[in-house]
Amino acid sequence: MQIGKKHGYKTDVNKKGQLFDMQDDSGQRFNLIEKHPEKTRQLRQLLEQIKTQDGSAPHLNK
Repeated sequence: MQIGKKHGYKTDVNKKGQLFDMQDDSGQRFNLIEKHPEKTRQLRQLLEQIKTQDGSAPHLNK
């Protein structure tokens, strides 16, 4: 496990990640990450953007 230098979030670089439909699967039983690669890519980009902003709240430019 790695800990980021500035943000302190723990990142397991060996994990593929998790993506759940919280409305229909609040028990988080079905990982949908492989079924939705585009959404996974978008969320990873968003996470990287948040991590580089030196803050806990995202400042998104759309």
